[in-house]
Amino acid sequence: MSKIRVWFEELRPPFLILSIVFTILGIVVALKDGFFNPIHAALTLVGVAALHAAANVLNDYFDYRSGIDVETERTPFSGGSGILPSAKMTPKAVLLEGVLLLLAGLGIGFYFIYVSGFNPILIFLVAFAGAGIVLYSPIISHIGFGEILVGLCFGSPLLLGVYFVQTSALSLEAGLIGLITGILTAAVLYVNEFPDFKADVKFGRYHAVARLGKARAASILKYIFASAYIVLIISSAARIIPFVALIALLTAAHARLAYKILAAKYDDNKQIIPAMANTVKTAILTGVLLIIAYVVVWVASLFGF
Repeated sequence: MSKIRVWFEELRPPFLILSIVFTILGIVVALKDGFFNPIHAALTLVGVAALHAAANVLNDYFDYRSGIDVETERTPFSGGSGILPSAKMTPKAVLLEGVLLLLAGLGIGFYFIYVSGFNPILIFLVAFAGAGIVLYSPIISHIGFGEILVGLCFGSPLLLGVYFVQTSALSLEAGLIGLITGILTAAVLYVNEFPDFKADVKFGRYHAVARLGKARAASILKYIFASAYIVLIISSAARIIPFVALIALLTAAHARLAYKILAAKYDDNKQIIPAMANTVKTAILTGVLLIIAYVVVWVASLFGF
């Protein structure tokens, strides 16, 4: 296998779909409000994808160094890329890849800070993203705040940052859309923690599932999903989010299936794979349907509706 292919595999490309979809969502929210800078949009997509990839790669590095990746039972959705345990790359090479991706993403962030006249909002958001990526695996995931951090990184701060780059302003609407995407992304991590339970506890990673226990944690998933849909419904009823955005409620079928499978099979790592898949589908498809909703609103505005 060529070095380039291995480096690419280490990025875990399929998982980058989540951040790309949510970034596009932030862009179309701004588009609906009459703002669109194609160069800034393209740079934002590259920057966010680079930061997400950096998080994936550095997580692999730290988990391998701690011993977690050696003990974890890998699934298609959890347990890392498997690159280091299979010795396809050295830890030094993985660390280098992660650092380069982090510098690329932060470099684009610093560009936006510069062109904004060193706006404190952007400075905070870029610093938050960088600190979160570096500290997640070695510190934050071990003290039980991993789900909250991931929810924030894929939630309101992300959507507000994308919106700000386009408009030079903040938006309650973008923040609420981000709250929805953040909750659903936290749900993805939450479900993915079930197969890692034994290895994580052994090496001191006390995330929500480890603290609650599998049975109790499985029963809570439905409330996590429900909270995202409640935000969507209330925001739409309050006319903060367009009514057509309620189309995203169609993903509730995937959320319900994910919960039912997890509640019944939470102690079987192979049997819960469909629950993990449906949780990812819920998050991604919600983002896609929200993008469609905002594009519809934007097109309608062009025709005076």
